[in-house]
Amino acid sequence: MVSLKIFAAKGYFAVHDDLAFWLYQNGRAEDRMIKRTELATMVRGWWQDEDGFGLNGYRPGFIEEWWKDRLAKGALEGPFESARLTDHASSALLQRLKAMRVVA
Repeated sequence: MVSLKIFAAKGYFAVHDDLAFWLYQNGRAEDRMIKRTELATMVRGWWQDEDGFGLNGYRPGFIEEWWKDRLAKGALEGPFESARLTDHASSALLQRLKAMRVVA
């Protein structure tokens, strides 16, 4: 439902960087620290998807900048080389997604 609302508003669907990280983190193990290099590998894998789903809107250096920004703002917890979304950041992301739900 969220995807449809984003598509209706923008005319395309974009995966938000925090959402991509949250999906990856929760798909693996919520409490496990994720290496910064692991995130880069995940983003490259999505970008190269041959079925048309890709993250080609990400520019070089984006992951490094995103990682540093989220650590500085407290959205990620852990050392520089591996971290996870804080419970607060995860909850805030879920609240934003719930607010976007399309009511039928």
